[in-house]
Amino acid sequence: MSDQEPQQPKNPYMQGLLIGPEVTGVMGQIAGMSVIVIGLGLAAGILLDRTLGTRPMFTLVGILISLPLHMWLVYKIAMRAVTQIAVKNQTNQNQTNPNSDQEDTLSE
Repeated sequence: MSDQEPQQPKNPYMQGLLIGPEVTGVMGQIAGMSVIVIGLGLAAGILLDRTLGTRPMFTLVGILISLPLHMWLVYKIAMRAVTQIAVKNQTNQNQTNPNSDQEDTLSE
């Protein structure tokens, strides 16, 4: 049973609910990156506010700068993961059915 793929649910609406190691890895990367990027923006803002005596100004600026950076990094991580999963799935399909290209050309 270790050589077989995990069972897919028969209901097509339930297939998207399966969370594999690829998805959990991406979720972990995004969570860690979120804490670091937003935390650094917040910490830098608080440090500047304490140093310069301006209470909420640099804290807000730090957060406002870190949020677009955070969203861009989430996009990059997600797109890299989608590409890797698509390549892995394509490789798996080619390994399980190596003659699929030949059968398609013969049927046309």
